[in-house]
Amino acid sequence: ISKLLHHTTDHDESACVKKTCTESDFVCISGQCVPNRWQCDGDPDCKDGSDESAELCHMRTCQVN
Repeated sequence: ISKLLHHTTDHDESACVKKTCTESDFVCISGQCVPNRWQCDGDPDCKDGSDESAELCHMRTCQVN
């Protein structure tokens, strides 16, 4: 089983993807999971960039104090 969890097509650490998402994860269009707090943070964390899509992030703006 551990071989399945660590199997990637290349040995780049960024290719390691969680196979199961938790409730606190954002699920990318590709099926990749990233922590919810990374969503709309200005840095694409999903390989497909879906955590930073305009449709998803258009409501997230900085509030002026």
